[in-house]
Amino acid sequence: MQAGLEPGDRKILIVAGVVVLVAAFTTAFLIPPSARFAPPFASSYSAASGGAKAAYLLLEKMGFHVERWTAPPADLPHPEGRRSMVLILASPVILPSAEDGAAIQSFAAAGGVVIATGWMGAQILGVQAKTVGGKYARTESYGAEVPSPLTFGAPELSMMSSARFPALGPAVERVYGDKAGATVVAYRVGRGEVVWWASASPLTNYGLTQASNLVFFLNSVELVTTGASAFARERQPARPQWGRSRTLSPMLAGVFARAQRFHGLNAAALPAAPLILWDEYFHGDRKTLWGYLGATPMPWAGLQIALLLAAALFTFGRRAGPLRSVEASGDRLSPMEFVDALGNLYRRKGSASGAVQFAYQHFQFEVESHARARSAGGKGEELLGAVRTFRDRIPFGLQETLLECERAVEAGGLPERDALRLIQRLHDGAAELGLAEGDYGARSI
Repeated sequence: MQAGLEPGDRKILIVAGVVVLVAAFTTAFLIPPSARFAPPFASSYSAASGGAKAAYLLLEKMGFHVERWTAPPADLPHPEGRRSMVLILASPVILPSAEDGAAIQSFAAAGGVVIATGWMGAQILGVQAKTVGGKYARTESYGAEVPSPLTFGAPELSMMSSARFPALGPAVERVYGDKAGATVVAYRVGRGEVVWWASASPLTNYGLTQASNLVFFLNSVELVTTGASAFARERQPARPQWGRSRTLSPMLAGVFARAQRFHGLNAAALPAAPLILWDEYFHGDRKTLWGYLGATPMPWAGLQIALLLAAALFTFGRRAGPLRSVEASGDRLSPMEFVDALGNLYRRKGSASGAVQFAYQHFQFEVESHARARSAGGKGEELLGAVRTFRDRIPFGLQETLLECERAVEAGGLPERDALRLIQRLHDGAAELGLAEGDYGARSI
């Protein structure tokens, strides 16, 4: 049966536990939630400056039917009858497959509106965007270049991107841009529309408050409100009904107030309530067990449990591991090192009488082995009687030595010098009696 934890192992385990607790409390209380969980893309779940939660909630507030889309593009519904649909691909980060791109093209051709942003958004549309101005982009302003429903009330965009749409064809309308290329384009695909932005920054929580980004975002969504082409229809006066009021954050309340100024309240019913699908599938939000667990604190809990298990395995493995054989050495230094270690052990413990007791019991064992009899209780007189069975003469001073050893063991607290003297005298007596003196070690003990 193994003993409990040794002091050294216990210290290692305690230190590992303290480190885990400090890391957990630091993560939970010192790091702001926005810094811990804010994704580096325009997610509708994120309230950070680069997230898009305000835009998502604003569409709900305006009365649109908004849903987060987490299924593959092949499962996208097709517009039915007069029901209009918008798919928002806000800064996708997962590389699409050929089947994904084909499914989104089919969605647009059936009458849906696709709003895609950034390099990955262009790739989903089957277009390779070009890079200008180096790897790192700056926030710039881009003026409207054509009068269209997209630019109505939005003469200028504030956007951060180094992506530009490639060479434009006759069917592609350049809406915003600069000398380096187009930053917003729109074109027809079958019965639907495609709008590409160079960046999702206009619809982020921070970007909605800049320039006329908010109005441009609503214009892009409202391409479907009348079921007509963005480039063939006049701007209709009908607006989505504003939803029931509820408590809003200060930032969202400001965005909502600006939307009211640019898009006046109108309770006229729409021909068909548009359905807006905010894509989170290409953000990695996919309905799998591991995906669900990844959005919970379970990974951190698993890491902490793994650290504790590793610390426990390390502490127990030091003693419970396989034994390694040590080859015997003929060097005379090895037994002397053992003697020194044993002496240091007794010295640290302060138990010199224990060393005397060990030597006394060893002497008693050797005497009884030679006498082939057991002494009653192992007292001095009985030991002397056992000695007389195989020796006629008792060594001089042996009787006094045995009595002193008995008193030292019973009293305790024996000085080291006296303990050494008694052990040497036992050694000498054993040598005179012809006992196994080699077992007592060197005379220097």
